[in-house]
Amino acid sequence: MPENNNPNVLVDAVIKFDINKIRAFLRLHVNDNGKPLDINMIQELVQQAGIIYGLDKNVIDDIVNHPLFDKDIEIARGKEPINGEDGKIQYLITHNSFIPKVLPDGRVDYQDLGIVRNVKKGDVLAKILSPTEGINGIDVLGKEIIAKNGRQIIPPLGKNVSLNGNTIVSEVDGQPALVNDKINVYPVFEVKGDIDYSIGNIDFIGSIHVHGNINMGFKIKAKGDVIVEGIMDSSILICEGNVIIKKGIQGEGKGLVKCSGDLTTKYIENSDIEVGGSIYCEAILYSKVMCDGGIYMKGKRGVIINSTIKVKNEVIANNIGSPMYTPTEIEVGFDPEIKTKIMNIKNQIDHLKKELLKLNKIISYFRQLDVNSIDINRKAIYEKSLLTQQNIEQQLIDLNETLQKLNNEMDVFEKANIKVNGILYQGVKITIGNSTMYTHQEYHHVILREEKGQIIFMPI
Repeated sequence: MPENNNPNVLVDAVIKFDINKIRAFLRLHVNDNGKPLDINMIQELVQQAGIIYGLDKNVIDDIVNHPLFDKDIEIARGKEPINGEDGKIQYLITHNSFIPKVLPDGRVDYQDLGIVRNVKKGDVLAKILSPTEGINGIDVLGKEIIAKNGRQIIPPLGKNVSLNGNTIVSEVDGQPALVNDKINVYPVFEVKGDIDYSIGNIDFIGSIHVHGNINMGFKIKAKGDVIVEGIMDSSILICEGNVIIKKGIQGEGKGLVKCSGDLTTKYIENSDIEVGGSIYCEAILYSKVMCDGGIYMKGKRGVIINSTIKVKNEVIANNIGSPMYTPTEIEVGFDPEIKTKIMNIKNQIDHLKKELLKLNKIISYFRQLDVNSIDINRKAIYEKSLLTQQNIEQQLIDLNETLQKLNNEMDVFEKANIKVNGILYQGVKITIGNSTMYTHQEYHHVILREEKGQIIFMPI
């Protein structure tokens, strides 16, 4: 309603507050049975409402001289509380993933990953920034609003590091690694050439740096990172840190890499891969890959062909599948480790149910007989069957409880998607969350997501 300049207008007036009483509003409504609009009328209303802080007298004067009706007008504003900031970690070491650089011509430089990082005993790796105290506010009624103080951060202490005041320092000479959000320092075991019969298998408490290749048939275990300047050929590599294999992984069906951190390599072929972080490479061929992070295909190729990929977050590639319709499966949105456990438990349940069915038939047969009249051997079979039946029934109860717990943990990652910068070929099995489909044509430059139980395609 437009302004009304009649000073003798009769009105109803009401004061309203926001939810925290930080702001107060006056609303006017024309009413012939109301009161004359003047400064005294508003001041009396303000006093009745209990407003004693943050009152804007200029606004009140303006309302009296130029009233607006049926509109909330702010007449008082308190002071918002300012919550304190939580404690933080200021890292003094590089802790980003070893993401290979894509050169202007599309090639990927696996030689410049910035992976040589060493610290000395006593070096400061990070500083702990203390939380700040909150600043209390006040509402328009004059009541103090208590602000929250920032929370202390738990120091991310891993192996071979300690807390010294507000700093995290290394206890040994070695290589720092951020694994599972904790700072670790591992001593480094260097292999100047290849891992072959002159070196043998390696099981080391720290990080391993191989300046050559890992030859066929060897097993490498490390508590820290593993860096290989050459290739890994049909071997087993297990570590609790990050893995960098500059020239690629070729497994011939016998290769296995398991790591808690990220995996960076040129290509993965005929291998089993289980990664707790993310994967950065140019090609995945004829392999099985499980990954808790994302898969990021770099370079001109950036292909996934004839492989089974299970990833929690996302897959970004140039091409998925091939013109020959080679079987390729991509699954995103679930924790692959939990999903594998669920599948194993379901298989156990199915097996036990079949065994229970056989036992029930045996028990039913004996119950049709006079148990007291059967011979000792057959009676022993009957009693053993009853005991086994009870055992299996209890196993089924336990397994179903575990299955229920795992299903509750099986949350779909909301941002799970598959991005194809080039071609998504025909014949690829796509699973996102609970939805599955097969591609029956080629798709170009698309992003796939799950919405309302369906996989949708969006152009890039």
